[in-house]
Amino acid sequence: MLSTKVNNQSKVSEKNEKAKTISSDYPSNCIKNRYRKKANSYSIIHTHLHGCGSGQVQQAIYALQTAQRINTKTLCFRMKRKVLDINLLNPIGDGRFADVWLGTDEIGRNVAVKVLREEGKGVSTILDHARALVRSKHKNVVDVYSIESVFIPNIGNEKCIVMEHIDGITLEERLNGDLTNQEAYRLGHEISEGVKHIHAQGLVHMDLHDENVLVEHDGNVKLIDIMYLSSLKDVPEMTQATRFKYDKKQLISLLSEICSKSPLGDEARIEFSSGISEDSELEDITQSFENVFTLIRLGLEYMINTFKVNGVRAKHYKFRSECAHDVDELRKLMGGNILSIQTQQQYFPDNNVDLITALELEDVRNFMRQVVDGHVMLQTVQYYYNYTGERDYELI
Repeated sequence: MLSTKVNNQSKVSEKNEKAKTISSDYPSNCIKNRYRKKANSYSIIHTHLHGCGSGQVQQAIYALQTAQRINTKTLCFRMKRKVLDINLLNPIGDGRFADVWLGTDEIGRNVAVKVLREEGKGVSTILDHARALVRSKHKNVVDVYSIESVFIPNIGNEKCIVMEHIDGITLEERLNGDLTNQEAYRLGHEISEGVKHIHAQGLVHMDLHDENVLVEHDGNVKLIDIMYLSSLKDVPEMTQATRFKYDKKQLISLLSEICSKSPLGDEARIEFSSGISEDSELEDITQSFENVFTLIRLGLEYMINTFKVNGVRAKHYKFRSECAHDVDELRKLMGGNILSIQTQQQYFPDNNVDLITALELEDVRNFMRQVVDGHVMLQTVQYYYNYTGERDYELI
């Protein structure tokens, strides 16, 4: 019994000596620890690491665990963030809630520095606004880098949002120039994608107009100036619905303008607006725009002049069929109503089918009802934008 106790004490002593050896190689100024004793154990509640690599961090954990018998899960590291050195150049924008400056950071890249006015600070804190933009990270939404204390001329040090600087022009300027159908489609598509992403984060834009949409030199779209309403989770459902509806109304206005400025002209705007309203869901608004530019999106614009096809009426549907024979029967029934139909075998004998036609969805379904054993087509057909491949449609 005594021998066992001596051996155990010896092992503990060896572990402590090993820990001390590791710790002695560790710079004394690398770690500052504050401990709180609880239930005969120690929890590290505050740790600063300066200039330490991952290997040194692991050594420190091992040393502390061994010497003090601390659970790794209780060890928290707080890295000191390096402050960006921002040099302001000149003001580039102002609005009701904020001023924006052009600046450069320490690595020489251009940045946009947003300073909230008193009115903006009353709507939310600068941190809330930055969090909203960070959560909205997307290729079609402006990126936020950090929050920094920056000296603003005639104001003094202010906490500011440091964002990417968009090197481009406003949508208003872009629409005043020549626009191809392909360019018009890309503009509307990317604006819609940006808004969809913002809404998916539980946010709203609330200031969506052609000066808050920037177009980069490569044609990429960026939404800027998301309103200072960082989240909708704490507001009543009625208020949420009102704000989402406001965004949708503004999106419809932008997409209508893009349609009318495209070579397809007012006919495209009328076709886009015909099937939607301010009460339409975001997906329906997007789908209506996609429908107008179906031939453009698919590279079939030549059909408009070659075959005298009404370009804005074409629609893209997708569906599954149990076999190629069902698709052949549908092709015979629809005849000249088909602009294009392509079949790709998925898993034998199933096929994935892309159909281009000017017919409405319910008209396509009526033709499918005439196909013997065409229930799979009927149950899966949908606008390509909403297509899932599932049998969502209930047979009657």
